[in-house]
Amino acid sequence: MGFERTKHLNLTWPEDHELAGLEVTMRRLSIGDMKRLAKMADESTEESFTFLSKRVANSIVTWNVTENGNPVDPSPEYLDDDFELTGAILANWMGTAGSVSDPLESKSTVGSSSGAELTAMESLSTSPLS
Repeated sequence: MGFERTKHLNLTWPEDHELAGLEVTMRRLSIGDMKRLAKMADESTEESFTFLSKRVANSIVTWNVTENGNPVDPSPEYLDDDFELTGAILANWMGTAGSVSDPLESKSTVGSSSGAELTAMESLSTSPLS
């Protein structure tokens, strides 16, 4: 049986966070997308903010944001008007996309000793004639 990777990431926030209760399902990021988003997030230009609002909005599959009990469309315009919300979703999205969610089942053996006896090696001559 093979492993089938989901196409979406589910974002949530801890109970003590201002956005606790917010649930956002996002499309996965490619490495190229991650690089572009990180670059644009480091810039503070109107162009970068517009790009980030559009990219985040277009990548939201579902979310549970409401106003006066009515669902809110995750449009670039809505996100452009709420810098903190957009930044929090972006940071969570990039952090979740770049992390491994489940711990490894066993410890790595990289760097561990095999228990075999070590054998001294002769150093190789640096002369091309030897």
